Amino acid sequence: EVLQGIRPQRYSVLYGGIDAFNALMTEKWQALSLAETLKRVNATHAALIAYLQTVSEELFTSDSRFRRRLRLDTYGHYPIHAQAIRVRREKIA
Repeated sequence: EVLQGIRPQRYSVLYGGIDAFNALMTEKWQALSLAETLKRVNATHAALIAYLQTVSEELFTSDSRFRRRLRLDTYGHYPIHAQAIRVRREKIA
C-alpha cells in the first residue's frame, strides 16, 4: 500500500488505538508456547526480509514514506516492546 501511495488505515480506526492493538496481540500470542512463538516470529522475519529484497534500493537511501513506515512498524518501536517485556518479567519473577 505504501509503495502505491496509499496510506494504511490508522490503528485508531482499525482497533481503537495502538494500545488496543497491542493488547489484542498480547492476548493472542500469550497462549502460544515459546516454540510456536519463535516459529511464527522467525517466519514473519523471513517473509519481511524476502519482501524487502524485492524493493528498490532507492527507497532505503532516501527519506521516503516507505522507509519511515518501515521504521515505525519494525525496529523503531522495538524499545517500547522491550520495556514492556522487562516489566512483565519483573512481575512474574
